[in-house]
Amino acid sequence: MNHLGIFKETAEIPSPTALLHNRCDVAFLIVVAILAGLTFPLTNILAGTQDADGVITALISTQKLTWYFWGQDRFLNFIPALAISIVDVEWNLRFQIFLRTFFAFLAPSGVLYFFSQSVKFLTFCVVLTNCLLVLTLGSNAVFNLYVVHNPFGTSLVLFVLSLVLSRRGQRQIVWQMAALAIGFLAYATNMALLVIALPLIATGFCFSLLPRTQLLRFFIINLLCIALAYLHSRLYGIGATPAGASFSWQSIRSGYAAVAYNVSVGGWGIVALAAISCGVYSSKRDWLVSVLIVFGCVVLIGVLSCSVWVQLNGYNIRYFLTFLLVGMACFSYLLCRAASRVLLDQRFAFGVLAIVLAVTWFVGLHGLSRSYTELVCPPFRGFASDVASTAIDNRAQLLIGDYWQVWPVVFEAHAQNDNHRSDQLPVYGAAYRGDVLRERILRLSRRKHGIQALCLLDSVDACSRTGAEALHTAMSVLPGSVRAVTVASRRMLLMTVMLEPAASDR
Repeated sequence: MNHLGIFKETAEIPSPTALLHNRCDVAFLIVVAILAGLTFPLTNILAGTQDADGVITALISTQKLTWYFWGQDRFLNFIPALAISIVDVEWNLRFQIFLRTFFAFLAPSGVLYFFSQSVKFLTFCVVLTNCLLVLTLGSNAVFNLYVVHNPFGTSLVLFVLSLVLSRRGQRQIVWQMAALAIGFLAYATNMALLVIALPLIATGFCFSLLPRTQLLRFFIINLLCIALAYLHSRLYGIGATPAGASFSWQSIRSGYAAVAYNVSVGGWGIVALAAISCGVYSSKRDWLVSVLIVFGCVVLIGVLSCSVWVQLNGYNIRYFLTFLLVGMACFSYLLCRAASRVLLDQRFAFGVLAIVLAVTWFVGLHGLSRSYTELVCPPFRGFASDVASTAIDNRAQLLIGDYWQVWPVVFEAHAQNDNHRSDQLPVYGAAYRGDVLRERILRLSRRKHGIQALCLLDSVDACSRTGAEALHTAMSVLPGSVRAVTVASRRMLLMTVMLEPAASDR
């Protein structure tokens, strides 16, 4: 149905090993994703944008690698585990950001593979999907898509890898076990994956996008993966994610309003109109299936808006990005199918690919940033550096305060120790999600008969209360140890605190 080998597809059921036959094609797709992972974080939109949510994973990796993201039971620390051998906290974070972008860039393949198993064709679809997302999403959404700790992209890549392994060895138990293991990682990394994965498998089964026997087997594998991931989270999760729903028109409107605020509605409308027109022109089934999946994503945005967890977090765009990515992947598929009819030769096709990548980098991401080496976002950058220096100079090992301020300071303190001041003591945080290090901090307090702390608040009572709540301990301030200091034009308190297990833990 097309004239290019690069877009070669047939109506026949593809071989289970079609994706892996041409290693050069796979290598090329990976190289493009590596290029994106290395260069996207250096652009004006994404450089130096890490906040507490972003830097805390580097501390997890270098201080104490917990099974799940601190304070949760649904985000397995897969990427921090991959970076655990990098002890320098700055390079650890840089590597994690690279992996976040790498997986987010490849994430559309989790949807596109159901439509096509040609790696060359998938490469063009993946690149176009990322380009259109960058051009039509607001800067906050792009930030959440690529460089913040948001594992939906990682889970989608693991999901499609599990599908490929399952299809590769249809009658070989070793391949099915490998698919089960990768699938378990996918759901443990992001349990919300099931909201997308199961409907995709069902749609593929109903419309025979892939052989139904293979999809049925993969569906069973996914059910096992979900059960194993759930049991694992119950055993090793730190705290249960609040469940429940609050259905109301107001919550549904708020969810759609959050999405509309973070996307270019006009841009999405133009892409949708062009994609559907191309779909009708190319193939009726493609148009119907794509529209069905996009419609399902639109409906799921409203359903998810009724979740208590999403409402508690102010309908943050990160909870809806998966649906936006899936919808744009479907549109990109239809556009690429139409483009395959008019492209004249392979060199021209790769020229188009280069142009799309350039548009993504220079137009969508606004080109190379002047501060591309920075990690922490400007509101916390100078503040964190000054406070960290003060803590190190005064040999403070505990930082007490607000979540969004404490963790960038702890990160900066570790960065300064790694780079210039290796003789200094380690610094810990007494803020939300810091309780996983409670036992280590308690031992330090007992051994030294107190621990020097720098509190980012200006009241002794507020410091004691905040630190005790964060670490789930009893905290007392040694009399006569409190000293006021001014850092970054803010009054803070240096003090020596004693920590003891909370009464409920004794």
